[in-house]
Amino acid sequence: MAKLDSSSPSYDACKKNTRFITGALSPADGDIFCYVGKGVIAAVTFTKTVDTAPVQPVAAEFNITIWQG
Repeated sequence: MAKLDSSSPSYDACKKNTRFITGALSPADGDIFCYVGKGVIAAVTFTKTVDTAPVQPVAAEFNITIWQG
């Protein structure tokens, strides 16, 4: 999984992204995370996050885009 610096997800951007992370416990609105696996590339775009402090992770709404790769 890698955090995407771009403002919109794309197959090529996710495939080329190498900013790998080990988790996404506190995403913010607009954050995009890419997953590259065997035969699939996916982007998760967080559209709304709700701070649930002191409990982690945050509650979130998101969109998922999946490409065969």
